[in-house]
Amino acid sequence: MWYVSVGWLASDSKSSDSDRVMIKVSNESDGLEFLVQLFEDIGFSAGYTDESIQISAHDTKALLDWMGKAPPGFEYKWNITT
Repeated sequence: MWYVSVGWLASDSKSSDSDRVMIKVSNESDGLEFLVQLFEDIGFSAGYTDESIQISAHDTKALLDWMGKAPPGFEYKWNITT
């Protein structure tokens, strides 16, 4: 639900395989390293900025597969170009 509510797919228009999951974390500034570690503990490469957690483009499809089928109305958040 976290990804569905405040997540999005970001991409670099220069590369067709650059889609990556981004999740807004502006209210979690004290726990960013902990949150990134949760993703890394289950095998996904992650990083963060002041405002968001970013899953590597390499791991984005695997993460979306791991999360399962998109809830109705949110399929676009699972629609990667790779």
